[in-house]
Amino acid sequence: MKKSLIVFGSFSVAFALLTGVVSCTPDNIPDDSQGGSQEQPDDSLPESPQDSLQEPQSLNLSNFEELNQGKVEINSHAGLTSRSSIVKMSSTYIEIPAKSLRVSYPNYPRVSVLKDGTYFLTYQAAVGSNNGNGHSTYYATSEDFVNWEYKGVLWKQRFVTNSLGKEDSHDFTNANHLVLSNGDLLVVSSYRSVGSYYKLDGWLDHGLIGKISKDNGQTWGEEFHLFKGPNWESHLIQLPNGDIHCYFAYPRPWISDANSGTALVISKDGGKTWEPERGEYPYFVMRSVYWSEKKNQYLASDQMPVGVLLNDSKQFAFAVEVVDSWTSSAQKHSISVVFSPEDGNWKYLPEDHTVKADCQRIDDLDGGKDGIGPAIAQFPSGETVLTYTQNANSRLMYRVGDHKARNWQKVCSSSPFPKYGGWSSETVADPHTLIMVNKCSQDGVRGIALAKFALNHDIKATKRTPVMDASNSDWAATDDALYLDAGETTNASVRSSSDSDNVYFLVEAHDKTLSKRDKVTLILSPVAPGDVVANGAMRLTLVPDGRMSISRYNSGKWSVIESTAVMKVGLGGTIDDNSDEDEGYIIELSISKDELNISDDCVGAFNASIYDAVTNKTGELEKVVYLKNL
Repeated sequence: MKKSLIVFGSFSVAFALLTGVVSCTPDNIPDDSQGGSQEQPDDSLPESPQDSLQEPQSLNLSNFEELNQGKVEINSHAGLTSRSSIVKMSSTYIEIPAKSLRVSYPNYPRVSVLKDGTYFLTYQAAVGSNNGNGHSTYYATSEDFVNWEYKGVLWKQRFVTNSLGKEDSHDFTNANHLVLSNGDLLVVSSYRSVGSYYKLDGWLDHGLIGKISKDNGQTWGEEFHLFKGPNWESHLIQLPNGDIHCYFAYPRPWISDANSGTALVISKDGGKTWEPERGEYPYFVMRSVYWSEKKNQYLASDQMPVGVLLNDSKQFAFAVEVVDSWTSSAQKHSISVVFSPEDGNWKYLPEDHTVKADCQRIDDLDGGKDGIGPAIAQFPSGETVLTYTQNANSRLMYRVGDHKARNWQKVCSSSPFPKYGGWSSETVADPHTLIMVNKCSQDGVRGIALAKFALNHDIKATKRTPVMDASNSDWAATDDALYLDAGETTNASVRSSSDSDNVYFLVEAHDKTLSKRDKVTLILSPVAPGDVVANGAMRLTLVPDGRMSISRYNSGKWSVIESTAVMKVGLGGTIDDNSDEDEGYIIELSISKDELNISDDCVGAFNASIYDAVTNKTGELEKVVYLKNL
């Protein structure tokens, strides 16, 4: 690998405008103000200044997950989440092949981040390609999210004699897990007796079983039962007082396959005992009712529950799969979010499946796309994220909501995962990173797919006067950062600081193939109604070979201006030499506050993008954000 660091010195002359912008940009950015570009900078631009060339060295680029390490403020972005978005970190996407997981059809994946920072993945050995239900449940771990090690069986299929006196098997499925407040790892799995599943007399042949590890899954304690009776798809939540809730789909298979609702059992002693006691009915908490033409009767729904205890609240919000209708030709589903009472105390329902719950709910969040297998998660800053699979095409989709799991933004325009999936899930890994996991099955490939997603929202500048030396040495991991993604080989973080006179930016770009046509674009606009780019906005186009173009927006047009802005660039590699693998580049930028239209210490429509010329991909903020504390 050939690397070199070149630091270009002060650069304060506005060169010819880099034009011809084509990209996917928020609606409130004028067409000609978009941050990315798929055309190349003008080669007639003056040569890059190189008056402060340094000896070759590594840039020591920061990774996004190392940043945003400041004090976490719960619901810090409440009321501001209309400007929040998540973006897939393409370099983290991985497909774990079925062979590595030692099952033919891995399904129902769930992932957690353990107390030691490692990753813990559970999945099941599906019955077959057309039946995803499990025979046995398994787990794997990873220290780096890239290399996954098969660890073994959680619960293996057991051969038993059922309550009808027949030879049968306990099939284990739907394993799920939770890291408890004391660091212990609680894992729970459903099991069913196949031969008596549809028999009311076989009610106690099925159940929920669990065990706890105190050493991050290396060893396990004795298994215990949480519940005896039919169940599917458990989900665990620990309350601030230490109580553990286990929610699960409660089927009535002796009536119908599509007759469920959501039930609850509770542990008040860290998982040792559970109430109601085994063999008793659980607490029934969520249930909707629909008319089944196929069965000619009312049936119950609200299944596959995944929920959160909302930040700074006692209220639960649950994403559930709903059966809307069941005719002789098709079963139609949708996605809902169901809320507990504000005090968190569910109104327990009778066992009668025709009695529906009196819960607040938001229905049809899948936009009529037959959504199945939902999940919901919440960042400490407030943003909620809803994921689900479109049943018609098995594509994973997501939406971002506010701190109350309401006011949901439009669904993502396309699936973030390239292959078909199903029974997906998500978990918040840290205050700015979300993990999505999905079954992966397409083009003869079977396995489990995972990726990390970065949270972008309004940020605050740090009070600092950095040394303009194209390095990150005097910036801190506690700085607020934004994430830009232009594919597997190119991504960047953007940070800001300010003092009494200037605003500073640090862009750290990971780029394996440097080109003089690469660029970063920043747009800074005054605060304006609708968070639109307003008159007086400034656009800075920054090229890693040292060139810079600055323009001002007025009356629908951008015009090149003179500026005293200073840019320094550090290169970790060689430009336009594809024979090596580069590290990337750092851009450090200083702009006088006199040139910016700052009001109340804030820039009101800030956007950023990065363009990689070799792959012809642009990564930018999905939503403009506010840059504060200037």
